[in-house]
Amino acid sequence: MPCRVTAFWAVVAVLSIVLLGSPGSAAMDRVRKIPLVEIEVRALSESAPRLHSFLLKADRPARLQFEASWDEIGDVRVELTGRAEAVGDAGTRRVRLQAILTLPDGRRIQASREAVIKERSTFLFELFRRDRRSFTLAITAEISQTWEVIQTPSFGLPVRFEVEIIRVEGSARTSLERNVLHTFKNETVRYEFKLGQGAADEGLTLSLTPVRLLGDLVEINMYVEGRLAGNDGMTVIARDENLVISRGAMLPVNVTIGDPPVGYCFQVTAIF
Repeated sequence: MPCRVTAFWAVVAVLSIVLLGSPGSAAMDRVRKIPLVEIEVRALSESAPRLHSFLLKADRPARLQFEASWDEIGDVRVELTGRAEAVGDAGTRRVRLQAILTLPDGRRIQASREAVIKERSTFLFELFRRDRRSFTLAITAEISQTWEVIQTPSFGLPVRFEVEIIRVEGSARTSLERNVLHTFKNETVRYEFKLGQGAADEGLTLSLTPVRLLGDLVEINMYVEGRLAGNDGMTVIARDENLVISRGAMLPVNVTIGDPPVGYCFQVTAIF
């Protein structure tokens, strides 16, 4: 009889180990696989190009800043914002890059580049050209993946954004529509629109995340991305910044290109 009891508990112990260690357990359900794009950047203007790198995780933007030497021009500063998104077949990603090149005299040059990559790809990104000299980046992008723990959502204080979108054409401004967006602290809410069709379409996505509430002030993470049509064709837009506004105050967010400016203005009012 004692032998039977011992055997019974041995079986229970084995079953417990199998159940607790199985891939279908609750612990495994709280982990997910997310795609990454590893970006390596080299400025070809340097005699020995230095390596700069950053990661594009899922559909989240990332930013890289560095300085580089450019022949007789001098030292320049590069600010590179990137975003990767799924496209077509599994394992293929579209990389969108927006660059700001600051020259020694203080001038700021904007440029954009898109590329569709699969596995590992290298492409060139020309930011500026002067006579026969050009400032060009060699971009190497490689697709990989990582694991991320899914946190149990906990909602904070409610925040309401009143958003008015205005078309900007030089000094002329035309109100297009108004919307009310509801969210919570640390939760992102998005507003998106598109105009036109095919290669000529333009559109913007405004993402707002209230990250901190201090009395009558709210700190907002704002990310704007999209495409604007100008005289030189389509321009890819990517802006990521934190702003602080007071309760009930209106914050204008201008997203324009060219001179005179053409584009849109989001007028954002925070109610909390």
